[in-house]
Amino acid sequence: MTFSYYLSPNIKNRKNQIFLSFSPEAESDYSYHFKTPFYINPEDWDHVKKRPKNIYCKKFKQLNVKLNSIKIELAQLIQTKKLKNKTPSSRVISGIIKKISLGEQQKQYSKESLLYMISQYLDIKKDTLCLSTYRRYLVFLDQAQKLGAKQKVWII
Repeated sequence: MTFSYYLSPNIKNRKNQIFLSFSPEAESDYSYHFKTPFYINPEDWDHVKKRPKNIYCKKFKQLNVKLNSIKIELAQLIQTKKLKNKTPSSRVISGIIKKISLGEQQKQYSKESLLYMISQYLDIKKDTLCLSTYRRYLVFLDQAQKLGAKQKVWII
């Protein structure tokens, strides 16, 4: 699977819309193209890395997290559809993009998975953990989720 973000055609002195392009199979010539509800100035976009330039700025970090979440969700959807020898519909993909962009992402893990155990632990211990420790655990959870999506090892 190949995921790529790109900006809409150049419009001077305006923010450009971010588009998602992906092909379900690496050797396939067919690819999907979708609009995202996100906009960014072309000066703030890194065309090589295909993400915001300064991901340490709060608003660009949030944008980058949402863009990564879209990639992860779509990779999981395509993987499950591929196991059933089906292709995902455009409507389902658009729904995922919309759900994540609106912040309605509430991840449901299977009860036997490591990520489910970690998220349950974090929910239980949220009040008793130090804020910095809680954030470190969230980073660990996010990294484990990204690792599972990249290597197609489903620990979810």
